[in-house]
Amino acid sequence: MIKTLDLARAFGSKIAVDRVSITIDQGEIYGLIGPNGAGKSTLVALLCTLVVPTSGTGTVNGFDINKESRQVRDSISLNFGGERSFYWRLNAVQNLEFFASIHGLGRNEAMAATQAVLEQMGLWADRRTPFGQFSGGMKKRLNLARALMLDRPVYLCDEPTTGTDPASALRMREVFHDLKRQGKTILLVTHNLEEVTELCDRVGMMSEGRIIHEDTPEGMRRLVRPEAIGLELADGRADLPERLLGLPFVRRVEGDGATLKVYTEAPEQDVTAVLRWLVQEGVPALQVGVIRPRLQDVFIKLVEKRDV
Repeated sequence: MIKTLDLARAFGSKIAVDRVSITIDQGEIYGLIGPNGAGKSTLVALLCTLVVPTSGTGTVNGFDINKESRQVRDSISLNFGGERSFYWRLNAVQNLEFFASIHGLGRNEAMAATQAVLEQMGLWADRRTPFGQFSGGMKKRLNLARALMLDRPVYLCDEPTTGTDPASALRMREVFHDLKRQGKTILLVTHNLEEVTELCDRVGMMSEGRIIHEDTPEGMRRLVRPEAIGLELADGRADLPERLLGLPFVRRVEGDGATLKVYTEAPEQDVTAVLRWLVQEGVPALQVGVIRPRLQDVFIKLVEKRDV
């Protein structure tokens, strides 16, 4: 549904996107993460034909971004997540109906679509409130509501949940799940690594204009070796950390009370031995398991080039 081959864009001597080649299938949620200035927003701008490539090619819904820009735009709905494209003195209904008219929706169709998306985003009760009086989370939800007014096969979303409260972010994630169930394709640019883990089928890490690694979220986490075993005990024992340090393979123990982290050289091999020791010592455990690396740990390793 989205495909690029050596896609590049330079602004003078600055290379914003550097020969990016990606393929995103229909019905897939593809996460794009990376530090500020990595080129993520420029890549989105190239895909929606707001920026012309310096070199390389790309297609969206089978249409060439260089030669068939109109068809590309008719295939996508864009959620840039900013506030500048709304009229602050107009209320939510007025803003959305104006947007609908630009895209050729008739009066009745626009009214129906406006009500549907405002209800979906939990904003119907605030439909007469001027945009300028919306909270940050409400503005983000209205921005996504606007993108949802267009029934398109591809949705390009640039940091849609940044700065939102947990309830707003949860509602927006539910929308993305629903779009996926409908077979829509979503390119999701985000700094929220928990969001990537929950939503995305695959994720690409971008740095200095390039995709430096691409995998599933779980595959990404496997790039960093786990270091600890997590213990959740039925009751805390003050002497337990010291006793665990008596095991030859335990390097250190963190925590106190009923929650501990046991660090070893090979947690995946040592977890069975720790469980066996707990049983032998009569220590009741509620949960024992290897603590998997967070996507943030992989981000630090790959993008910031630091050991973790």
